[in-house]
This record gives sequence, structure tokens and C-alpha cells, in this order.
Amino acid sequence: VEPLPLHHYALVSLHLAEVTRATLQPEVAACSASRSRGSELYDIASMTLSTYTVLKASTTYGLRIMVFNALRFNISQKDGFHITTRSAEGDALDGTPSTVRFLASSGEGPGQSFGAYRLPMPSGTFSVSLGSMLPYSERGTPSSVVVFPLRVPFDSSQAIDWRLIAPQGYQWDFLASDFKYRAHDILGADADLPIARPPTPPALLPLNILGFGGNFQGTWRRSRVYGFVAGARVPDATPRSSVNAFFVQFGFSSGDVGDRLAAAAYDAPQVRAIVNAIVDYQVTSLAGQLNRLLLQVETVTNLRAGGGLVLHAPQGFVFKQSCIVLRSPVLEAPYQDLESAATLTCTATVPADGPRVAIAVVGGEVPAAKYEFMLDVENPRFAQSAQGMRWSFFSYANLELLELADLHSVAEGFGIDDPMPFAELVNVSSYASIQRDDHPSQRSFVVIGFRLGRAPPAGEPSALVVKAPLGFRFGALCQVVVGDDVFGPPSLYEGGYARFEAGASLVSCEGSRNTARLTLRPGLQASRSYAFRLEVFNPEVVSEPNRWTLSYAGEGASPFPGYRLWAFSEVAIEASHAARSTTAEGTTNTVSVHFRPTNALLAGGSMLTVTAPFGFRIEASCAARVVRLD
Repeated sequence: VEPLPLHHYALVSLHLAEVTRATLQPEVAACSASRSRGSELYDIASMTLSTYTVLKASTTYGLRIMVFNALRFNISQKDGFHITTRSAEGDALDGTPSTVRFLASSGEGPGQSFGAYRLPMPSGTFSVSLGSMLPYSERGTPSSVVVFPLRVPFDSSQAIDWRLIAPQGYQWDFLASDFKYRAHDILGADADLPIARPPTPPALLPLNILGFGGNFQGTWRRSRVYGFVAGARVPDATPRSSVNAFFVQFGFSSGDVGDRLAAAAYDAPQVRAIVNAIVDYQVTSLAGQLNRLLLQVETVTNLRAGGGLVLHAPQGFVFKQSCIVLRSPVLEAPYQDLESAATLTCTATVPADGPRVAIAVVGGEVPAAKYEFMLDVENPRFAQSAQGMRWSFFSYANLELLELADLHSVAEGFGIDDPMPFAELVNVSSYASIQRDDHPSQRSFVVIGFRLGRAPPAGEPSALVVKAPLGFRFGALCQVVVGDDVFGPPSLYEGGYARFEAGASLVSCEGSRNTARLTLRPGLQASRSYAFRLEVFNPEVVSEPNRWTLSYAGEGASPFPGYRLWAFSEVAIEASHAARSTTAEGTTNTVSVHFRPTNALLAGGSMLTVTAPFGFRIEASCAARVVRLD
């Protein structure tokens, strides 16, 4: 079992869909095959999900699994694919009301799946290319679709019902005079397509299926090379909930195995549209405060000198006119550093429709890829909710002429908060009782305390957001402790903190990188100090600024101090001699080690250990001296 290609999980622009968020990718712990009743073949795949993952309701998922096609076609195959889910206790939950559709553009109902064809079409016998992948909504004209080569694995002088299926969202659109199918019009073809006339683009749904039924003239020869050129409208985004491929099917409508001759698929390129655009704060969400943004974006088209990215920000954000593209201190694959991709300039302007930041390529090239970068900004002076706080990313091949490289993308922003009276990482009396571990790369728990200036509004649950410094990680299903055991057993609360009210129950906790979102039901009170315990995974090194933030119900805390990891800093080593030892004589080397500890070593027999690499030898009665340097 494998995940789908990455474009299926992309965040698309808000102007194309409702608000979308990255969801936890379920981990398949085990997959086993079994036989259905009366079957001699293993035709059921049962996948057990990891205990750490869930399938969220009303969320689209996908997977790939290898199967072996049937030896021959049977009409029942077109109704044979089904999906069901069961709870850990074995209770039936959801199921497909009918077979799984082969085409997303087909309606629900029987006979909508796929079945086997008689002959294979090997790689290289069917290929599709497009003149432009820029969406029709931007171009205003269809893109040319070139099908070449087209080699069939059969000979036939009989009419064959065949069709070409474009990916979901494409629309066939061309005039009869623009459809080319003669050998002299297709470079490399040596025979005309055996049709009587150019096909007609579909006028009714589905618009992505080009049929050639009742339009036969001539002979199909397996020894000949065919091709044709049509036109299609490219959609605004690469399809995510269906296969991004072209299909050709010969004899698709027949129920006779002898007439279902052959079929093939060819992957389509990605639509030229920006995806995975994200804007988030890393310093503070407080109104009027200096902030640092973390931005992510995936481009599809290379940007050369003269081109660049333009960011449209909501009203109220203030950038320096000569802005600086900053490197993310914790860059994670597959994201790349934009600042080092090419020579860039950054300029901010404030036209009437809101602030803009232009990142121009002045040297080199920014290849199509996923990028992450940071920008300094001043937050708007007045608090406002995240609704309507939308950021737009534009990609231009030529900034001066506003020649679009990729279709723009709109990303959901973040709310601007009023001050929260207080928040902190609580200094607990016992690390062991709360499972806190400050060593690098370790799982730990921290206790966070806060006080609200006003009670959250009644109604629906809302998100309490915790941000740690970049490099810290929260689990996708982060663990939270509220109630009696926040400070560990016994259940006494420390420092004047109180338990959450009974009604303010925890609905869920979802983590992504250094951000945890705790969904709480309303019920917390103003001017009361609360505490909860939160699972976190430490980095190897803490990035600066080492500050945490917390926001809830329109209030945000001033960034509060984080904690140093229990590790040495400012470590360096010097050697008096570098030559190797010989069998006759060892090279004596006095090694000086510089370090700054996080924890004090108290009197009474504390120990400091130095480990040398393989091949080095230390005297059994070694001599060492520790000196304070500052």
C-alpha cells in the first residue's frame, strides 16, 4: 500500500475551493489479503491502520495498492470494486453504496467501475502532450492536445467504439477545422486516423470524454503509427480526487471480451497553478507588534531573471520598503530555501488594494519546487478574526509586463489578537511526575499556564493555538492532559493554577511542525489561571528566538521564554599536535575542550566525561584541569 502522488495532497487556492488544511496521512500498520465467499483468488485487501492515526469524517483520502488484473473480462468486474470501513472492534461503519467509479465525471450507480481488456498497449505506444498548461481561465483559449504516437496492438477493418478521456476538470474544445488527424499534418505519423470526419466536442456532461463512436472509416493496422491534434480547456488546478492521466480505450462499451481490444493510460503534467501556499506567524499574533512570517509556496514554472513572486497581504500589515527574504532556520524536505535559489531583490509597496511584496529574480533561476522563506512585518494595529485575512501569491515570468507564470493562489491567513493577560511555561517541582525531558531529540511534556482577559464566546468549540520555536514538533495527534493529572500524581495543582471547567472539555489536539491546535468547548472563565500539560518533541538544537506563544478566543499572549535543552553549547576542541602515532612512538597530544553547560555541576562528586574517537588512547591515570573562562 502506497500514498498517492504528492499532487493529490496539495493545498489548492481558496478561490477554487473551501478552506483546506493538511490532514494526517493514515499509516497502514498491516495489509493482508483474503478470499471472498466462493472465490478461489485473494480478492479482499484488509488494511489495519496504526493506533496513532485516524480517518477524519467528511475528509477525502486516497491510496494505491497493487493488484493483478483478471485473465479475461467479465461484465461483473464493472460492479466489483467496493470499499468498507470497520472499527477496531469489528463494527461496520461506512461502505460504498455502489461500485467505486472509474471516472470521477461519471455519476454514482452500477456499472461505473472498470474491467480488463484483451490486449496490452506497452509503454511508448500512447503519448499525450499539451501546448500550454496555463489554465483556460487565464489564457482564454484552449490548449492544443497532441496524441502521438498512437500504435494499436490489433488489426481491424470493423467499426470500434473508442474514446479518449482527459483528466477530471478538462473540457474538450475545438473547431472541426482545428482537429488534425491526417498523416501529413502529424510529424512522424505514417497513416491517417481511420475516422470518417473530425469528432465533435461533448456538449453535455461529462465534458472530458471525447468519443469516436459511429465515426469509422478505413482500417486499424498494428504496423502503422497514428496521431491527432485536438484542443482542450485546462482547469484551474491539477485534479486531486481523481487520476491525473489521459486514457484511451478501444471497445470500452462492449460486454464481449473479444471486442474489448485494448486500453492505455498516460500521465498528464501538472497544471500551471501555485499550490501549497501557506502563511503563518512565528513571533506573535498581537496587534501592532513586530512579527516574522513563515511562508511556503510550490511553483510549477521556473522563474528566470525578470520574473518573480508577488505577495498581496491583507490591509494593515506593514513591510519595510527594502524588505529581506530570510532563510528558515529549520528547513525540512521537500521544501527548499528560496533565498539561496537565485539572486533576489525584495521590495514592498502599499497600493490602494493593500500591501504588496515583490520578490524579483535578478540573477540565476528559481526552479519549480516547494519553497519556504520568512519575512519581517508589523502586524495590523487592530484585532481582527482570521476570516477575510487572505494572502495571495502571484508568480510572474515577467514582473514588468505582468506576464503570468502560474495561476495565482489565495491562502488563509491568521487572526490578529488582543493581549492576553498572562501565559508561561510553568516551572514544575518534579520533571519526573509530568514526564518532562529537556534532552535533545526526546519526547517530553510541558505544563503551560495562561489567564484570559475575557470569557470565550458560547457556542461552537474553538482552537487554542500553541507555537513553540521552529524545530520543536508536536505529534499529528498530540497528547494533552487536562483535569486532575496536569501536574502528575498526586492531583494537587501548583502555583495557583486551576483545572479547566467541566464544560470546557478537550475535543481534539492536532499538531503540525511547531504548532499545536487544541480544540476546546467553551466554558473557561476570565481572570482565572489555568494549566494543561502538552506533549512535545524536542529538536537537536533550539532556534532563536527561543520563545513560545499561545492564542485563544481572540487573545494572544506576549511571547514567553522557552527552555534550554540539556546539552552543551559553544563547544570547540583544539589539539597541540595533529601527527599520527607510530608503532615505535605515540604522538602526545594535549587536547583543549571548550564548552558551556546548561545545568550546573554541584559539589559532592559530580562527573565530567570526555570520549575520544576510535584509535585514540587516553592514559589510565589521566590528568585534566577544568578552568572557568568567563
